[in-house]
Amino acid sequence: MSIYTPGPWKMHSLGEAVLGRDRIMVADCCICSPRRQTPTCRANAALIASAPDLLEACKNMLWHEDKMAARKQAEAAIAKAEGRS
Repeated sequence: MSIYTPGPWKMHSLGEAVLGRDRIMVADCCICSPRRQTPTCRANAALIASAPDLLEACKNMLWHEDKMAARKQAEAAIAKAEGRS
């Protein structure tokens, strides 16, 4: 089993980084960008921040008996990944 920073992860307000539960940086999303705060940086941050939610939703889709609840969880994780929540 992989050990990673436990979720939830949140996109930094400027969209430049993803922070873990203790506000420790999980990822710098603009390290290669000469200009910070680009739409691509924000989109990358949103996708990375949603990783723990997406993993949990995928597991629940496979093993959860309440498929409707698992579907709602998956939809919420996808919305977070797409920056809609």
